[in-house]
Amino acid sequence: MSAAQKRAGIIKNRIASASLALSDIVAAVDQIKTTSQDIARVSSDEKEEMAAINKNMLNVLQLARRNYTAGTAATKSREFLEQHLLKMNGLLQRFRT
Repeated sequence: MSAAQKRAGIIKNRIASASLALSDIVAAVDQIKTTSQDIARVSSDEKEEMAAINKNMLNVLQLARRNYTAGTAATKSREFLEQHLLKMNGLLQRFRT
């Protein structure tokens, strides 16, 4: 085998090694791209879920405010009725005596 043939063989092996390395690099880049897309999708899903949670929290806050308003109205009504019951008891006491 001549020196030129040996050099050609070495170059051929280096080209094959370089091709394998490039193939591995392409596979790694594809994997990174897939992972990046997965992260983007999950991030988008989380954003939608956070928006839903925020909406639910606003609904809970709105219901709490309504309950507070209803509770305040019920307390005022109870106080009003107690005052009128006391007045009615006073009137009944006058008629009984």
